[in-house]
Amino acid sequence: MLQELIAASWADGAVAKVIQTGIMGWITLIAELARRAEREFGGLGPFTADEVAILVGNAFIGAESHYLLGLEKKGAPVRQALRRFGDLIRIMESLK
Repeated sequence: MLQELIAASWADGAVAKVIQTGIMGWITLIAELARRAEREFGGLGPFTADEVAILVGNAFIGAESHYLLGLEKKGAPVRQALRRFGDLIRIMESLK
């Protein structure tokens, strides 16, 4: 559904505003979580919390696109890669 709304937003400014607001809300939430991780772990390497949020958000939207295109059936481990990212977060939290 999100992908369809994104596509519709390219031709409809009113839809675009709604989609932009929704996605920016999600990015803001991720950035807040990244800021918390930054405080707890002492930094995010060369990345700012906002950069991490954009990369994570794009990873999920891109993964959704790949999944919807059927690339997982062609050998691209879309969902597995996202799960592994969750595993990495759990590992980092256990190290603090």
